[in-house]
Amino acid sequence: MSAYTYPIALAILSVAVALAERFFPWRPEQKQLRRTLFSDLLHLVFNGHFLGVILFGIATYRVLPHVDSWLSSIGLRDSVYLGAASDWPLWVQIPFVLLVLDFVQWCIHVSLHRIPLLWRFHQTHHSVVDGEMDWIVSFRFQWTEVVVYKTVQYLPLAFFGFAPTAIMVHAIFGTLIGHLNHSNLDLGRSWIRYVFNTPRMHIWHHDYDRGGRTTVNFGIIFSIWDWLFGTAAIPAEAPRRIGFRGVEAFPKTFFGQTAWPLGSAFAGSRVGRIAGGLIGVAILAGGAWLAQPPSVDPRAEFGLHAKRAGFRHPEHLVSVDELRGALDSDALVLLDARPFARAEEGHIEGAQPVWRPDWSTDVPVPGTARDARELRALLEVRGADDGDSIVLYGDGGPEPFRLWWLMKRRLGVDARILDGGLDAWKAAGLPVVTGLPERPAPGELSIHEGHEATNRWADVAALRETHGGVLVDGRSPSEFTGAVVHPDVTRGGHVPGALNLEWTAVQRSADDKRLADVETLRRRFEAAGVTASADEPIVAMCQSGTRSAALLFGLHQVGVPMARLHNYDGSWAEYHALELPDESCAVQQC
Repeated sequence: MSAYTYPIALAILSVAVALAERFFPWRPEQKQLRRTLFSDLLHLVFNGHFLGVILFGIATYRVLPHVDSWLSSIGLRDSVYLGAASDWPLWVQIPFVLLVLDFVQWCIHVSLHRIPLLWRFHQTHHSVVDGEMDWIVSFRFQWTEVVVYKTVQYLPLAFFGFAPTAIMVHAIFGTLIGHLNHSNLDLGRSWIRYVFNTPRMHIWHHDYDRGGRTTVNFGIIFSIWDWLFGTAAIPAEAPRRIGFRGVEAFPKTFFGQTAWPLGSAFAGSRVGRIAGGLIGVAILAGGAWLAQPPSVDPRAEFGLHAKRAGFRHPEHLVSVDELRGALDSDALVLLDARPFARAEEGHIEGAQPVWRPDWSTDVPVPGTARDARELRALLEVRGADDGDSIVLYGDGGPEPFRLWWLMKRRLGVDARILDGGLDAWKAAGLPVVTGLPERPAPGELSIHEGHEATNRWADVAALRETHGGVLVDGRSPSEFTGAVVHPDVTRGGHVPGALNLEWTAVQRSADDKRLADVETLRRRFEAAGVTASADEPIVAMCQSGTRSAALLFGLHQVGVPMARLHNYDGSWAEYHALELPDESCAVQQC
């Protein structure tokens, strides 16, 4: 839903209910152009669900990132995980939000009536008197109450990752029911009163004789809570009088009602009324500003989480929290390294799709990296300029690591990998968009063309003969032993003397695609015979140099210098076709 969805819906609903009151009034004698109408219109402007949406934005962009960082620092982020509901489909999220949030509102509403201090705030809403009960008084609230009310509602929803669309549906439907509850319409005679709040029920909530604080019918959208907990009442006729004892002396203007909690003496003065209103305006304006995504230089925060986690090269990692604050930056180039069909189904807003054929070719062997000129064009056509921060992500595959390696080694261009990729983004409750984006204006990128010393097996053999070192194969154990033969090759097995460490060892687990912590990475590499402390070169290979790049990224993050790391570009796609010895299950009797 766009930013204009709610204002448009609010206008349509308000006009529709107002027209219904005009032509089908329950109380025909009630005036529509009444004395306090302008005051209630100001309440509509200030206290509509705009304030709730603003608070949701503040929670998302200003509060929850700090909560998330704190949970990470004490090791609780995985067990109390931000975005627990983000993977729920909308058809589950929407009714869940409607029901659960309405019950929370019911509980708050009961408290507002039964706790003396809170009742003082809530009196503004109950200052509606005979002749005033119509659709627009559903927004007559003191702004402090609205801030507290909406914070309690929307902060947990944002924390657990409910989609803004689900929140918006609740706001729109809640507005409709709120309008109808307070409207001058005769609704609520049928079975519907056992499910939804209605004017016939809600007018008794405003009954003067019940004293306000101990009234009935607390439901907001649904009446089921009142029927369940014994607070429902629906007499045949309307109450004799509405309001509360003392309402006669309650301020009648918007400014006076806004200032009411500061004290009746203060609210009664002209200066006090104006000051109270200005405070409300300032709160709304400040909240609207805070609810916007912060505009920051993406490089100001990138890598701080990785640095705190102890990674040796945090400049190559970016966390979800760091990225989401920088999406609006003109200095960010976001690349989605997945098949175009998957990118079309859902990608981070602003991401440009890029896939294997963009950076590799089948000549002379499948998966061979393209030359520096072609790789530079790949980035420039996606808007990359000098000084931009380039961020790569996938959905759990090794492709971002391959592209990172090529940019770093072939072009001398720094890039970052989104830790956990799209899975982590969605787990944090952050939105994705569908369709393929338009290409941006082409950029101009300066490169420092490098040379990969191990493009072919002859290069690898010469390096090993001169400097020794280890050869680590990032394919699966079944491919390594030859039990499974890749469909693009004619024989299985592995290079004699190679070590095997499947590339997924750099990830936390099969369910968590974020980079494993430094000690876990070091332990896994050492267990496979790959030591980060030695001086010899480390050559990584796989089928075509992609999975091996993930191993090289992990080795670099535990402290292995880039000069020691090499990616065998040809990998098994080349080696299997050479008339050279290999080892397999048949040889090893595995």
